[in-house]
Amino acid sequence: MIDTDKYEGHTEGEWMLDSRDWNWAINIFGNDGETIEANAILIQDAPKLLAEVKRSHGRLEVIEDFINDELRA
Repeated sequence: MIDTDKYEGHTEGEWMLDSRDWNWAINIFGNDGETIEANAILIQDAPKLLAEVKRSHGRLEVIEDFINDELRA
């Protein structure tokens, strides 16, 4: 289980990455220390979060298959 409390204060919403506009850094990192730290941790942990989502989806598929098999029986 991942401790999501450490991401409290991150920039919410869609993050725009447009290399033609240097404001992308402010969109992602914000402009205060706490937001910058929370966003940096979130970015750093992105591979772990993606792996957890994939693992969870796999478990859900197994559960759904089991339920469907039981309902057909």
